Amino acid sequence: MSSCNAQTSRGQPCRSQARLNSEFCFFHDPASRRHRREAQRKGGSKRSPPQLVPDPPPDDFDFSDPKQIKELLSYAANRVVRGELDPKCAYALSSLADSAIRADAAITAAERLERLQPKKSPPTGRLDFRKLDSQEFEIYKALTEKATVPFEQP
Repeated sequence: MSSCNAQTSRGQPCRSQARLNSEFCFFHDPASRRHRREAQRKGGSKRSPPQLVPDPPPDDFDFSDPKQIKELLSYAANRVVRGELDPKCAYALSSLADSAIRADAAITAAERLERLQPKKSPPTGRLDFRKLDSQEFEIYKALTEKATVPFEQP
């Protein structure tokens, strides 16, 4: 097989192999122009990225509802499989859903902790010695006498 006799757009000789019964390669052969245009059109449509969200869902998703998060991920996964949604967009959606789940868990934990902690009454300005344990009383006594605070030895 011989090399293509055409020159590249830079003026260099084309290094592709010539087609059978032609002195040009597929890209330079005037007889293959129609086929070349069709191949370029098909290749271009295959390389075009899918739309980010071609058919957005009718309502906004509530990221605090695990059921709706599952629906969102199913929606995204189905469209990625069909080639209707860019996988990068689906990855971003899954990352947002994961962050929402973690934030919801942190809020729930903080609320539970707040409910479990005993409520303290507002200070009255006077110290109620009956509510102090022995160590707290010793610390109070030491502070009021301008002495050092006793610490337990480990």
